[in-house]
Amino acid sequence: MRQTFPTTKHGLVITRQKIDALLSKVYGFQINHITGDYTRTDSAVGMSFGDKDGISPISSDFDYVEPWRSMRHVKIGVDGTKVEESNSNYDSFDGNIYTIIPAHYEYDSEVAGVRTIKVSGSYFQGSTFVPEQTIGSMQASLIGSEVRSRVGETPKTSKSYTSFLTDM
Repeated sequence: MRQTFPTTKHGLVITRQKIDALLSKVYGFQINHITGDYTRTDSAVGMSFGDKDGISPISSDFDYVEPWRSMRHVKIGVDGTKVEESNSNYDSFDGNIYTIIPAHYEYDSEVAGVRTIKVSGSYFQGSTFVPEQTIGSMQASLIGSEVRSRVGETPKTSKSYTSFLTDM
């Protein structure tokens, strides 16, 4: 049975089969630690990303596929309040900047000096589920005794892990 979902603003019909097909793609990468050669595998073959020029945003084919497409920035306040980047008060909200990495499946192995990494929005044979993760987007800075992740602040360096945890 074909289940039909609402149409997009361009009139395209979205079906469960199309959604499953997009989510089930596996994007792979292999690096040979002996020769230094690397190769994209599976659905990643032929995909590319733009080079950093320090001015323009980086454009990537991966921006349009899961799980990369669902990555997003949030600000989280000291009290735990979370404000999504799409929220109108995001810029004025006083919080640390984090990146949300959506739940996904991955496979990582190394055989005879060749490391293989594969990622997908859906389970594939040999993969492991990775739950949604929240990671700091900026290098940590230290303001007084507060460790923060904010744009435009000087990163704190030469700090031991034990000291870092003590200052949290």
